[in-house]
Amino acid sequence: LNIASMLGFKFSAYAKLKKTAPKPLVVLTVKLLHHGLITLSTILPYLCIAPYSITQHLEDRRAFELTEKERARAVNFVDLNESAESKELRRKREDELYRKRREYHVTGRSSQIFQLLLCMLQSGDWCHAQQLFYILRDVHCEGKHFINEELMNLLHRVIEPFYVRYCAQTMLLGVPAAEAAAA
Repeated sequence: LNIASMLGFKFSAYAKLKKTAPKPLVVLTVKLLHHGLITLSTILPYLCIAPYSITQHLEDRRAFELTEKERARAVNFVDLNESAESKELRRKREDELYRKRREYHVTGRSSQIFQLLLCMLQSGDWCHAQQLFYILRDVHCEGKHFINEELMNLLHRVIEPFYVRYCAQTMLLGVPAAEAAAA
């Protein structure tokens, strides 16, 4: 019995109960991964992508892409001879597409794999997060708003110290403000 199987047992128990894994369990797993006490390949078989399977995520992604194409077509659609009845029907369809879009972006938040990925990004463990992104490349994790937001936060945490250090407040777009005003 090793650490990964004990953690896996806990993750499996929460998956069977259809509950989200507690944050401390996910944080502990990420810390153990980061310090090399367990590997991603040993813990991944125990994680559940509940409430859906990976194939369900792929189907949801394809459906999302189709609805986004339909939404994009509808954005610039103007019918000057449109009746009030068809206008109401179009508005209902737009509302339905918007609702589907919101649902897509929040599904998976309770997934153990997405929780692990989110925690890796929050802790700054880019090496393991990158491995997990590669493993889940067909699922398009970065398309989920909660994952995308953490990616942007990680990028901000990495770039901000350099920006503050090398770009003085008196600079405008990388050019000293005095030179920019003269130009």
